[in-house]
Amino acid sequence: MQNKFYKTNDGGQTLQLINNTNLGYALFYISKDTGWGAGEFLHQTTDIGSNFLRYPTDLGNYNYIIQFMDKLHGWIAGTNIYKTLDGGNTIDTHIYTPNFSALGGDVHFFDASNGYIYE
Repeated sequence: MQNKFYKTNDGGQTLQLINNTNLGYALFYISKDTGWGAGEFLHQTTDIGSNFLRYPTDLGNYNYIIQFMDKLHGWIAGTNIYKTLDGGNTIDTHIYTPNFSALGGDVHFFDASNGYIYE
């Protein structure tokens, strides 16, 4: 399935297609300009979503949650929980969870060490 990315300037009354890159299942923005999409790969935009850079680390197909504290520190959750300290350039399996599923769950970190994971 090809996902599409829309924006709105009127509270959702109308939608404007700005990118049809397959970003996966999750989208997270930390500002008007900077955000990430995750699925099999992590993608980042710094221009409101007009263009996305795809990072090379294969995360698998089922990443449903993204949360970034700032432009560098973020988590991606799906069948595992991944962590990046450099905006997505490198991604490490932060927590290996063989039976974890983020579908319908959430991940929220307050700093580099403290957070909640809901399954």
